[in-house]
Amino acid sequence: MKKKLLRVSILLLLFLLTVKAFPQDREIFNKISTHQYGHEWVTYLETDQVIIKTLYSDCSDPANGFYFEYLLFKVINKTSQNIVVKWDWGYTYNNQPRPEESDDEISVSLNLMALKAHESSCGAGGNLLKLFVRDKSIDSSNVLTSFSINNLNVQIQ
Repeated sequence: MKKKLLRVSILLLLFLLTVKAFPQDREIFNKISTHQYGHEWVTYLETDQVIIKTLYSDCSDPANGFYFEYLLFKVINKTSQNIVVKWDWGYTYNNQPRPEESDDEISVSLNLMALKAHESSCGAGGNLLKLFVRDKSIDSSNVLTSFSINNLNVQIQ
């Protein structure tokens, strides 16, 4: 019991040490470190053209033996024109740089109609707009310790 408590304490400390300087990042990783699932979308980033929001969610599917947590994303087009939103993911698990992956696995490209939104959910599909946080059924599971949206680009169609 003491070993498990020590591991949890160390994990919580790692979360607190890896959080970036942005208040919204602190809020997200505080929820992750304390397993406080969200019920409302939280604004992560906003420009003149788009809003990107996050939701920390328990996406467990006990019937199929899955006990996953995800960080879900919602992208909102604030303009009266159709747009293409592109970015690259940056993230780490257990404070380790991610292994090299193909550009398709870390790049997002999303077409949005005027004044519309697209959001991910726990269900299958939409994987580009959600980040795996951890597998709750495995004590030594990889845990998301940081993420960033890099090279954000919005193009009018």
